[in-house]
This record gives sequence, C-alpha cells and structure tokens, in this order.
Amino acid sequence: MTNISSNLEVYLSINGFMMLTIGSMVGALFALLVFMITLFLVPMLVAREVDFVTAMIVSFQAVQNNFFDLMIWALIIAGFTFLSMLPWFLGLFLTLPLFGHAAWHLDELATEDGQM
Repeated sequence: MTNISSNLEVYLSINGFMMLTIGSMVGALFALLVFMITLFLVPMLVAREVDFVTAMIVSFQAVQNNFFDLMIWALIIAGFTFLSMLPWFLGLFLTLPLFGHAAWHLDELATEDGQM
C-alpha cells in the first residue's frame, strides 16, 4: 500500500494532477460561495434589525453587484492572511481585527451609498 503523504509520484501522475486540479477548483467555488454569503453578514446582524437569511441574501447580492472590486478585496484578504501566518500565526492577532473593522466600515459605506 502506498503512503500518499510521502510519495510524490502520486501527485506527479496524471491522476494525481487531475485530483489536485479538480479539488482546487471545487475548493475555490466553496470559498467564493462562503465569501459571498458572509462578507457583510456579521456587520449587518450587529448593526441592524435583520435576520440572518436577509443578511446573507443582501451580502450575496452586494457581491454580485460589485464582483470585480470585491474579488480584489478577497485577494487582499487572502494575501494579508497568508503573510500574517508566516511568523508562527502571530500576525493574525493584528490582521483579523483589522479586516473585521474594515468590513464594518464597508457595511457603513454601502448603507450611505444606498446600495443596501
């Protein structure tokens, strides 16, 4: 029996490459769905009198309406999160509150612009 974690030939084969490609695409789709549903979810639940289903729908629609701008925002979040994990995950103590605060202000800006 082959130990997959220690045998690189499994990943370098055609089947291994297909597994990595399809798995990455499915993971990216799940990440996109979670991002679209939760971007404004928590700030809306805290700041307004809405139920969570309404907040999820509004967040999903807001991402659909501003897709490319918010995909750049998602890349910024992913990049800073990756960089903050490099020093033994200690950078997350700064990064996570920073992005939480930024999401709060994104919700306020969207409300002032009349988008939500």
